Amino acid sequence: MNQTILGFTIIWGIFLTLWFIKRITTLSVENETEVLVTSFGKLIKKITEPGMHFYPHFLPWVTIINVSKKTDHLHYTNLQVNDVRGTTLVIDLWLEYKIEDTVKALFHVENWEESIRSLTINLASSHLSGYDFHAIHTERLKLSQEIKKELQETLERWGINLNVIFIRKVSLTSEISHQMFNTIAAKLEKVKANIEEEGRLKVAILEADTNKKIAELTAHAKGQYPKAIGNAYAKLSENPQILNAYVELYELSQIRPHRTTTFHGFSESEHLNTVTASLLSIQNHNHSGDDQYL
Repeated sequence: MNQTILGFTIIWGIFLTLWFIKRITTLSVENETEVLVTSFGKLIKKITEPGMHFYPHFLPWVTIINVSKKTDHLHYTNLQVNDVRGTTLVIDLWLEYKIEDTVKALFHVENWEESIRSLTINLASSHLSGYDFHAIHTERLKLSQEIKKELQETLERWGINLNVIFIRKVSLTSEISHQMFNTIAAKLEKVKANIEEEGRLKVAILEADTNKKIAELTAHAKGQYPKAIGNAYAKLSENPQILNAYVELYELSQIRPHRTTTFHGFSESEHLNTVTASLLSIQNHNHSGDDQYL
C-alpha cells in the first residue's frame, strides 16, 4: 500500500516537473497573436508564427507579452462636448481598430488604450465645436469620417490601423433639454399671440371696409330716393286727378287718430281757427270739472 502511494507521488511529481519545465522553456503563440519578450523592459525577441516555440524564460527579469492583432473595438459613452453655440451635448463614440505593429503600439506610446481614449475625446471635442446641434445630429457620418482622418494620422505612428469611428448617439443634457423645451414653448406662445393679433387686425380692417362700403351704398341709395320720388311726381303731374288723389291720400295717411282733435258746430262766419277752438275746448272742460265740486 505504501509502495503504491509512493509510486503515485513520484509519477505526479514527475508530471508537475515536466509541466513546469515546459512552461518556463516554451512559448505558445495563437493565431493572429504576437509574443514579445522583454528583458528589463527592453524588447529582445518577437515571435509571430503561431504554434509552440522553445524559448527559456525562467529568469525573473524576463517578461512575456501577448499582443492580439485581431480586429477589436472601443466604445466611449456619455462624452460631453460643446457645439458652436456653447450648448453641452452628450455623445457616444464607437471605434473599430486593429494593431498592425505590436512593437510601436507597446513601446512608442505609453498605455496605448488610454492614449487613444484621450486623443479621440480631444479631437472629437475640437472638431464638433465648429458645428451646431442640428448639424452634428444630422451629419454624423460625415463628421465621423472627418474625425477618423485626423485620428488615423496619429494612430499610424503608434502602429494601429483605425477601421471605423462612428458617432453613435447625440443627445442633450437634462438641464439643456429643459431649457430648450421652455424656449420652444415661449416661442410657440409668442407665435400664437402674433397670429391671434394679426387675425384681430385683419377682422377689424375687414369690418371697417365692410362698414365703409355699406355707408357708401346707403348714401347712394338715399341719394336715389328723392330722385325716384321726383320722377314719380313728374309722371303723376301728367294726370292732375291722379296727383290730387294721391296728395289727399298722403295727407290722410299722416293723420294720427290718438293725436287728432275734431271740432263740430263751428261755422265759417264765426271766424274761429283751430287753435282758438282747442283753447275753448280746454276751458269748457275745466268749468265742467269745477261744477262737479259745487
